[in-house]
Amino acid sequence: IGTSSTGELAGDTALGAELTAGGGYTGYSRASLSVATASNNVVTYSANFPANNPSAPVGGAVLREAGIFNASTNGTMLCRTVFPVVTKQAGDTIAITWKVTVS
Repeated sequence: IGTSSTGELAGDTALGAELTAGGGYTGYSRASLSVATASNNVVTYSANFPANNPSAPVGGAVLREAGIFNASTNGTMLCRTVFPVVTKQAGDTIAITWKVTVS
């Protein structure tokens, strides 16, 4: 997850501004995919960001983007999306579900 609102491009290899442990955020780590299922040509991925991931600065983490990577750090990005602002307070949990159509 990240904070950039820059639109997606086919050549993107990273989030625009992935959260890091710096900048007032602590406890952040990429969420592991908890579900990856395939049906017909659609693969569904789910990830959960529990409370305190991240522990945000005052005002919360202002999230605007998410991506799927094949590693917990660095790695290759499968896809990225930008969405309307979601503010995650330290005690909030967020679940992100992706449906990727393979053709």
